[in-house]
Amino acid sequence: MGARLEKSALLLGDNNSVVLNTTIPSSVLKKKHCEVLYHKIRETIAAGIVRFSHIPSELNYADILTKPLGPNAFMDLVKPLLFRNPPQE
Repeated sequence: MGARLEKSALLLGDNNSVVLNTTIPSSVLKKKHCEVLYHKIRETIAAGIVRFSHIPSELNYADILTKPLGPNAFMDLVKPLLFRNPPQE
């Protein structure tokens, strides 16, 4: 698009095998239906546009909306988002 990037974007995933498959050049993809997107992500990582890293499920805020969590795991993720102090001006 012609926009200059100052830093690379950070992409986080909680599936360790996906993180390893996309960041290690020698890894092989075994699912044909994911192949096009897989190569596009690998190109952006190689070009330094995106960095892909692992995040444990206990810290992944996306799990609030995508996984059925128990009450303790749910509250551990939601509490810091809902009950925080706004910055003082």
